[in-house]
Amino acid sequence: MKKNTHLTTITLFCALLVGCALPLTKKSPERISEEYLRMGEAYEQEGEWVGALKQYTLALTVNPSGQETRKRLERVKREIKEKARQHYETGLELYREGIYGRAHREFLNALRLRPDYPEVIKILTTRERAQVKRYVIHIIRSGETLSRVAMQYYGDMKNTPIIAKYNDITDATRLYPGQEIKVPEIVGQTFLAEEKNVETAETKTTYTLEAGGTFESKEQEYQDQGAIYRDHGIDLFGKKQYEEAIVAFNKALKADPQDKLVLEYAYKSHFASAVDLYEKEDLLKARDEFQKSLQYKEDCCECIEYIGKIEESYKDTHYKMGIEYFGKEQLNEAIREWEMVQAMDPNYKRVNDLIEKAETILKNIERLKQDLEEEGVEETE
Repeated sequence: MKKNTHLTTITLFCALLVGCALPLTKKSPERISEEYLRMGEAYEQEGEWVGALKQYTLALTVNPSGQETRKRLERVKREIKEKARQHYETGLELYREGIYGRAHREFLNALRLRPDYPEVIKILTTRERAQVKRYVIHIIRSGETLSRVAMQYYGDMKNTPIIAKYNDITDATRLYPGQEIKVPEIVGQTFLAEEKNVETAETKTTYTLEAGGTFESKEQEYQDQGAIYRDHGIDLFGKKQYEEAIVAFNKALKADPQDKLVLEYAYKSHFASAVDLYEKEDLLKARDEFQKSLQYKEDCCECIEYIGKIEESYKDTHYKMGIEYFGKEQLNEAIREWEMVQAMDPNYKRVNDLIEKAETILKNIERLKQDLEEEGVEETE
């Protein structure tokens, strides 16, 4: 009850603050499709393939018969697939060279283009829990590589990323003679160090070894993931890819629900998406986005004003369309329009009475048809 009172107070305050009307202009599907096409072309010219894909998809949804739009959409899909493959293969090459930080960024770039890329998803999500028991202090000699160190202590060069992450080495090609590194012994894995060379390292931390080569504590894992999604979301927001940004911010909030910067950008993304939908006259989706904006910023006067205008315009439009259909004796269509109004506001004008009246007329027509059919049968007999 208190929450409703609080919302009512904000609504009244906003009504006094923002008294201007928010005009709606009626656009044809062809015009809306053309706007999406222009935006898609702009994204293409900037090399923003994901944004272009979204705009062309929307254009084709509005106008399914657009053959040129369909060609552009298929071209962009092919381009995205090829670009994602290039990022993936570049990431693999960097990973093999021991340049793990850049490899990780390439994998994320591939995933941004193709969120369903199976090989990349496997690399970034496959994890094994590992407990470090102790470690060896090893001094890098001239010409020695990290893979040779892994071979020496594990008997397998594939374990090179374990040493790299344990020592915060993001580029294994930048080792220098005399550099001290720690080679960890992992419970359950072969460790070939002699006992006298082993220095005990007590730890209560459980680590996570990712298929992509990272090796980190559980707490650090969540922090790093949250930071990656936050930065990715801010980048998408700057490119006006609001829906994709919202997805990234939601993932960041799972890692840290109190991240103020993420919360602020989540509000901004929902609001910007709502305005975009409003201008395209997708009113109900726009209203939902404004409502989500309010979850992050309760005193958003513009959100409340937009919601009120949207609902009023929506009800008025469908109410009048129902009247128009009723005048043309298209009763089923009239009922459908009025039921849309009724679902939002059962007390709007005379909508309940009008639905009841139209349904009564339909029933009378149906009864009259049955009577005429029965009379026709009797005359035949």
